[in-house]
Amino acid sequence: MKNTALRSGLRDEVASLRNVFAMAIDLGFAKEKRSCGLAWRSPGQAIDGKKLRFGECVERVPQLLKGQSNAVLIIEAPLSGLFSADGNPVERGDFEKRQPGGKTDRYWYSGPGAATCLAAVFFLRELFSALKRDESGQSGLTEIVLYEGFETFKSAGTDHERDARLLLNSFLGLHECEVLAVSPVGEQAVVTVMEVVRDTTSQPVPPAIIIPKKAQAEPGAAPDRGGM
Repeated sequence: MKNTALRSGLRDEVASLRNVFAMAIDLGFAKEKRSCGLAWRSPGQAIDGKKLRFGECVERVPQLLKGQSNAVLIIEAPLSGLFSADGNPVERGDFEKRQPGGKTDRYWYSGPGAATCLAAVFFLRELFSALKRDESGQSGLTEIVLYEGFETFKSAGTDHERDARLLLNSFLGLHECEVLAVSPVGEQAVVTVMEVVRDTTSQPVPPAIIIPKKAQAEPGAAPDRGGM
């Protein structure tokens, strides 16, 4: 992309980015179902949202980004992977391990994590292509700051749009959350989804991870029990 830079968002710059256009995506990967939740907010305006199919989400996001000078994009999917010195995938931190009383872990490389990671690869690939087609400078978009959302270990299925709104509220400081950085230890190696999508020689810096604190379902948000 000649005119628009996409970079990883850092943990300690969240507060300074709350005054720009921000968007959160609860990313799903389904054949027919509206498995993607989308929420967005322009500075000074209320949050808006929508449930979309994957292909619709791919088309809608670049449309919303047009007219913005810079933007924050939060994607609820693994956006980085961690590998041991032997080259094997390993968990990125305790946050991926099962909670007390839980039935399973939520590692980035298996199960739902692997599926949404694959979805993120194809989504970002299409986003790069859409932004490249608009590289004449007409849009004026100069930078997209990318964050990962991690909203899992749910007791029941939830509404995808609600989840996207929760992530966006967390980023904006309207809901309590934790922000983590993925830090390799020793000879571990980290790979970002952006490196998979695009050939780059830059030093990989994984997007920081936004983890909303547990909260009760919002009134009027119907549970979506169909998975991704």
